Amino acid sequence: MNRIISDYKSRYVVLASRPGNGKTSTILENIREDLLNDKKVLFFSLENGKDNIIERGNFSSLDNLVILDNPVADISDIENNITKYNPDVVYIDYIDLLPNVDGANELLHQLSIDYNIPVVVAHNLSAENDNYDLSTITVKDFSIINDSVDKVDNYYILFASDKQDLNIRKLK
Repeated sequence: MNRIISDYKSRYVVLASRPGNGKTSTILENIREDLLNDKKVLFFSLENGKDNIIERGNFSSLDNLVILDNPVADISDIENNITKYNPDVVYIDYIDLLPNVDGANELLHQLSIDYNIPVVVAHNLSAENDNYDLSTITVKDFSIINDSVDKVDNYYILFASDKQDLNIRKLK
């Protein structure tokens, strides 16, 4: 399993890949481990319904898991639910489905600081990223085509190797 949060200090984490490369699966693996470690998890599933997530997640318990699959009108919906549920960690699958919110990365990063919890979001990379070798690209080069890198504490990229094995790389 690829752990995308190594500690639970305030941080904003992005898990990025092209569509269909395992962002949701990686998040669900992390949620399973969070639940095993008695973490309270708030999961915004903006693409999949709650029943689908529960089925895919194969969670040992749902006691500390809140899954919200309702549309999110704006960042204040996310903040209101953080206040309501008081989670140890927040996952958003995925940021590209949030309504057009200027500065979404900055706002989510600020929420991670204000509430002193990790906020982990999945992000779809554009087809333009296919022109780069994601296994070796530098932060500087990556930030040219992905402006969100500078606004993130930790940035992970999922990519397929030559053998089509899924790999995860911490870019920042």
